Amino acid sequence: MNKKVSRSTSWSDLPHDILVRIFMSLNLLDLVTGAFRTCRTWRAACSDPSLWKKLDLNSVQLNMLSIARRPFSMADNRSCRMLLLVLCGALNLSRGNLTCLMLINFYVDVDGRELIYAAQRSPKLKSLVLPPWSPLDMFAFEEAIKYWKELESVTALYI
Repeated sequence: MNKKVSRSTSWSDLPHDILVRIFMSLNLLDLVTGAFRTCRTWRAACSDPSLWKKLDLNSVQLNMLSIARRPFSMADNRSCRMLLLVLCGALNLSRGNLTCLMLINFYVDVDGRELIYAAQRSPKLKSLVLPPWSPLDMFAFEEAIKYWKELESVTALYI
């Protein structure tokens, strides 16, 4: 009599490089709020440096956070806070590996605190893109620049 042994495998048993390849196809919100919170193995894969060379805040789709749909309109405070939480979560997951940070989003302003927070968590940054309409806190900007020793370019978009 031949018995078949059933082996159930878990998603957490996937090799690290396979998980990273899968996570490359996810959007920023899925990485920060979903995959990261699943298990220790997935959390490690979510922090892989290959996922965090570039962080584009504008890649967070509007329907994901219920942000107002008209450019330059004020989004409600809850949506702004959620988008900033996504930014902070992504900066933490990047573990200092960002080389390009695009703080552009037509629906939320990044203030001095977030800029300094970003600087502290992205010391390898080479390229920074700032939104055109945010009032730039010069003290915060000067403080942030101190962390970015490898910074090569700063772009402030003009519309």
